[in-house]
Amino acid sequence: MLMKHYPTRITAAILTFAALCLTALASDHADPMSLNAFKPQDDPVANITDLHAFVVDKDRQPIHEAERMKDADQLIISLCVRRRLLPWQIEGIKNDVPKYSFRVHLDLNPDVRFFDAAKTRDGRDYQTVLADAGKDIPAAVEARDAARKAFGLPVSEREKAAQAKLEQLLAARGALVAQHQADESMQRLYGGILANPNAIAEEALLDFHLTFSPDGENSEASLAMPQIEGIAGEVNMVAEARRSLDGMRDIVAAKLWKP
Repeated sequence: MLMKHYPTRITAAILTFAALCLTALASDHADPMSLNAFKPQDDPVANITDLHAFVVDKDRQPIHEAERMKDADQLIISLCVRRRLLPWQIEGIKNDVPKYSFRVHLDLNPDVRFFDAAKTRDGRDYQTVLADAGKDIPAAVEARDAARKAFGLPVSEREKAAQAKLEQLLAARGALVAQHQADESMQRLYGGILANPNAIAEEALLDFHLTFSPDGENSEASLAMPQIEGIAGEVNMVAEARRSLDGMRDIVAAKLWKP
């Protein structure tokens, strides 16, 4: 993932699991790190700044197509926590970082559907339905204008009825367009559309803590082995183990993927 550059380091870790009963891929973000998006943050507080979940096939290639979900081999959860630490923040947080507990609640079988630009939600041809929704609008405009011209002011009941009919037609077409655009936006954001958000329920839980090694500009937060509830199988944590050469250059020893 792409992040802005800050003076020192950021921690990222990837956890892999056997892919079970997956129907969608999704992502979410928690930037800026405050419930009040307009409040300036003097010191970045510990938080999940990026959270992505997706599945890969046996060749470790991300699966983007709904029809290929049967080829899913592993569920990937990618977490970025805390913005890069600034040197003057280290003393204030070095003892606090391990106290934070991060929890990710997972629903492994959400009711998900996928956007099709050519179709409406109920599977009809979108352009045909859109044209049908707009076919009576020109006549309704003419009827409203004719009533306005014939009766003038004050507004007649006939003009009110014509205006109400026009507004009804415009609202119906507008709702169709808005619904289509909202589905497209959610598909682009999350990789799928949650058909029934109120039915989301936790089936698995990821719980983890951070460790923190203070060393000036080389200070680093790292991920302790997490606890997983609700997902069977061995947890494989893929992270970069770095050794600094001179504070500017790093040697990266990557932990390899496991089956």
